[in-house]
Amino acid sequence: MKAVVLDTDDHYRITELDEPTPGPGQVAIRVAYAGIQWGDTLVRDGRFAVPRPFVPGFEASGHIVAVGAGIDARRVG
Repeated sequence: MKAVVLDTDDHYRITELDEPTPGPGQVAIRVAYAGIQWGDTLVRDGRFAVPRPFVPGFEASGHIVAVGAGIDARRVG
């Protein structure tokens, strides 16, 4: 999958990453729209200690494509 990644040099780059697998109580979504918002810029500016590389996107929308244990499989879609 393609993702925007904030790298160790504070630059955003489009990168190819493995598809995520949801853990217990989680879902995976196919993101249709994502935005970089204030919290993402604070991470970039070093105000929050988040390990790099970091995939920003506190705001995202899309469709559920996989569910983890404990989540009803009917949620997919």
